[in-house]
This record gives sequence, structure tokens and C-alpha cells, in this order.
Amino acid sequence: MKGLVPLALALAFIQTPTFFQIRTEVLPLPVAGEAYAAKLVAEGGTPPYHWSAKNLPPHLRLNSDTGVITGKLAIPQGFQILAQVSDSSTPPLTLTRLLITAKQAPLEVEWLESPTVNADHLTGSVQATNHTAGAIKVTVIAVAVNESGKAFALRYENAALAREAHTDPLAFDVFMPPGTYTLSLDCVAEVPETGAIYRVHREIPGLTVSRQIQ
Repeated sequence: MKGLVPLALALAFIQTPTFFQIRTEVLPLPVAGEAYAAKLVAEGGTPPYHWSAKNLPPHLRLNSDTGVITGKLAIPQGFQILAQVSDSSTPPLTLTRLLITAKQAPLEVEWLESPTVNADHLTGSVQATNHTAGAIKVTVIAVAVNESGKAFALRYENAALAREAHTDPLAFDVFMPPGTYTLSLDCVAEVPETGAIYRVHREIPGLTVSRQIQ
């Protein structure tokens, strides 16, 4: 089947609790004259975290310990910041991510066909859409992991997407041994011009293949 990936590469996309990342994907749009509050969220690494940001509008401020942006803007304007977070390990791990204000996330992932167990096959279809300001390179990978921790690759795809373009439907229909699976879907997009990275992670537990069809 097109899009199958070696198991070693699939395993590389399964994130453990120690994987250090900025989870915030998009900032809420401010409303003129109303108090603004947005929380930057990180996970993994070694808490506590320390935050900083470049290009924050003059009337907004960032609490470096909590990652909360507060303030009030006199006019309704969108903005973008370069958020940076460091953890408390020695030496500290540091991540930087471009964040924009928008009604929708810059990288959208939609299930066209929800993952389903059909007899002894796991099926589904997913699509990624680029809502960033420019072209991106996107990688989509779907992996099913059983209760013993064994991983099975379902779909792997690389694509270049123009602004507001989407991938073709990325379907999978894979034979699975009996077991209960958690499907992990990762979609990672890179903006070549800026080096910004966007990531969407989805998990669907409880997909049970009960028996094999003779």
C-alpha cells in the first residue's frame, strides 16, 4: 500500500511524556477594549518553564513564569509573536515557535473517515490543510500501538502545500492482529522561509480487533 513507512521511522513519531514541545498552536484574536488573556503551554522536559516572546504588542505583557499573556488593546488587531520557552534541565532545553492570532489553527487536521475496526482491518482517512501565511512542507503519519507497546504503521505521507491548500485524502486500510490499539496521528508542518514548525497530535484509544477472519 502506498505510504507505508518502516517501523523504525514510525516509532520515531510516537511521543513519550518526556518529549519537550510547545503545545500552543494559535493565539486568540483580541477584542478592542476588552481584557486579553492567552496561555502558552509547553510539556515534557523538566518543569518549571521560563517563557519569553518577541514582537509582543506594546499593551500586552507576558508572565515569564506562567506563560500567560495579558493586557488590553485599544484597536482590534491581529499579531504574531516568536515565543521561546526553556525548561529547568542542565543545560536547559530551549524551543522557539512562531505563533499567530487567528480564528483557526494554522495547521488543520480533519478525519474524513473516522478510524474504525472493520473485521480484522483498521481503516480511516485523514486530510491536512494549510492555513499559514505561506507554503509549507507537511508530514503526516498514523501509527497504531497495541496494549503490549507494539507499533504498526498505518500511513505515512510527505507533501508540499500552498496557502489554503490541502492534502489529498490520506486513507489507510491495514490488516491488524487481535488486540486493543491506540491510534496516534501526527501532522508536522515546516514553513521553509521562516523555519517555523507547526504540529498537531491526535490519539484515539480503544480500537479493538477481537478475532481474525478465516
